[in-house]
Amino acid sequence: MRVYLGEKECNVVAPEMLALGTRRSVIRELFEYGNRRKAEIGPDKVFDFSLGNPNVPPPPAVNETLARLLRETPADELHAYRSQLVQWRQMLQEKLAEA
Repeated sequence: MRVYLGEKECNVVAPEMLALGTRRSVIRELFEYGNRRKAEIGPDKVFDFSLGNPNVPPPPAVNETLARLLRETPADELHAYRSQLVQWRQMLQEKLAEA
């Protein structure tokens, strides 16, 4: 997707990222295979170790680190999308002011 800032044409999504999002990945194929196996033999017999689906609790050090970060770090610095959004808005404002 492309937008125009004044006379300048800009990509909103990098072409490399667009390509990654439009091709099937091995991770997706494994996820779908796991779902088929759950339907075939039952979800209690399939262990899902794919991203975002752990079946064991994290080590104590992970919980301690997360708790420390939540106590000590401003919320808008913890989330990458939010921190990048501020930079994007600033850049966009500057480009629009130039136009």
